[in-house]
Amino acid sequence: VKSLMSLMDCFLVNYEDKKYLKTLTETNIRGHVEGIFFFSCVWSVGGTCDDAGRYKFDFLFREIMEGPLSEETKHQFELLEDVGPPTRLYLVPIPRDGKVYDYRFVREGRGVWKKWSEDLKTVKPIAKDIQVNEIIVPTVDTVRYYYLMNLLVLHQKGMLLVGPTGTGKSVYI
Repeated sequence: VKSLMSLMDCFLVNYEDKKYLKTLTETNIRGHVEGIFFFSCVWSVGGTCDDAGRYKFDFLFREIMEGPLSEETKHQFELLEDVGPPTRLYLVPIPRDGKVYDYRFVREGRGVWKKWSEDLKTVKPIAKDIQVNEIIVPTVDTVRYYYLMNLLVLHQKGMLLVGPTGTGKSVYI
């Protein structure tokens, strides 16, 4: 919960600015809060999952969003509580194409989901004079982890990078 709130706090700081708020409609604000919450859930609650866990998290997260949970899902995940359908349609649901991890929330209009892979198009090419041991090959993973680290560091939030040896954790920092 702390991680979820830390991520949400990074986004919500903009809403303290009265000038910024005046540029938004109520629908935009509702869409932003939805998207910020979904994004924060994915990268806090689901952020610690390995590949197999991400598949399960994606499945469960989407079924919870769409509701109600099937009996099969409740049994598979050993859930005691029933989760009903949403009381109203979401303004900015995460697209069904791909996994929930494939998208980041962008506050344009009422909010949109953009694939991390789109950001690869704007990555600067590797300099020709760079040392081999300093090369970081841009991937979807490097784009999203740099984004998340930058977001948290700029808002002075703590973070912990975990993973197997040799996956680039030290390089990210």
